[in-house]
Amino acid sequence: MSWFSDNETLIQAALTMTLLAFSLQVCLRAGIASFAGVGLWAVGGYTAAALVQHGWTTPLAIVVAIGLSVAISVALALVLGRLHSLYLAMATIAFVLLLQIVARTWDGVTGGADGLYAIPVTLTTGWLIVFVAVTAGVVWARGRGRSGRTSELLRVDQALAPSLGVDVRRQRVAAFALSGALGALAGAANALLFNALSPDQFGFTLIVDVLMALVIGGMTSWAGPLLGAVIVTWLPTWLSFLGNARPMVQGAIVVLMVVYLPDGLVGIVRAAARRVGGGGGWPAWAARRPRVRASRVRS
Repeated sequence: MSWFSDNETLIQAALTMTLLAFSLQVCLRAGIASFAGVGLWAVGGYTAAALVQHGWTTPLAIVVAIGLSVAISVALALVLGRLHSLYLAMATIAFVLLLQIVARTWDGVTGGADGLYAIPVTLTTGWLIVFVAVTAGVVWARGRGRSGRTSELLRVDQALAPSLGVDVRRQRVAAFALSGALGALAGAANALLFNALSPDQFGFTLIVDVLMALVIGGMTSWAGPLLGAVIVTWLPTWLSFLGNARPMVQGAIVVLMVVYLPDGLVGIVRAAARRVGGGGGWPAWAARRPRVRASRVRS
């Protein structure tokens, strides 16, 4: 318990990062290059913080924050429906940066550049663990069976998907909505755990951190965001002895992971599972990747 209490803040940071990594993974695994979840992280955080400060209960504040973020996500999916790959990525990054500008200028709601402080800490680490566990279960279930094959098909060839019975537009909207909900949940948890929220906490830097977590952990499994978030959260502490050279070493680690371990730490687990026969344990089913069959895939 002493170790847990000494590191509780890092544990909380890793778990909230895991929720945000799940938010981006939902879209990226379906071939949708959207980073809008980072923007919805801010929407969820500011909404939940403002409502709790005005006396709302924590569950209701989180539900409203998620509902608002889902509505924005659906609208964004419809507006950006014709964009793909790099163009979609750039548009959603612009959306995040636009929200950052709004947060800096909307003093009455967001506190402006200084942000919101003295937010009541109404969430516990135990509830955060529950949120991550439930989210991991949802992502795992979504990656199996028909929905898993549909996501894999969208990632591999969106042009082919309609001929196999997949409603691409509806799948994109659903992915955006789920991504927004998870991003909002992560933002709300962050605000209600760490007592403060400012525009400097999100933006391009946060996008890079979440992508780093996905690259290091592995994007093909629900376990990837959790492993990657833990590494990214603890890495600055582990490398603190390097001083000013730490950012360069972190960058080198990410480059090496991309080049030599494109499946991240999950890929290592998968390879180890194959070597021992792939029998029935956590590595085998946690790292399993859905296969796209030649038969008709219905949305």
